[in-house]
Amino acid sequence: MGMDFYYDSQSITITQTKYDMEISERYFMISAKPVFISVACGSKMSKVYGDSLNDATSYHNIIGALQ
Repeated sequence: MGMDFYYDSQSITITQTKYDMEISERYFMISAKPVFISVACGSKMSKVYGDSLNDATSYHNIIGALQ
């Protein structure tokens, strides 16, 4: 699952940093910068906003790797 577990006498920490890095490298996003976008609760998605994908396979693969 790509999880790393660290523990001490006080706590257990679970991370997926290694898995995140593998996905970033696999999809050539290692130098990408994070973007924080807030979306209001109840917002509706639009089918007409933005560019359509010619081939959604790559998108599906990335999303599938994140699940």
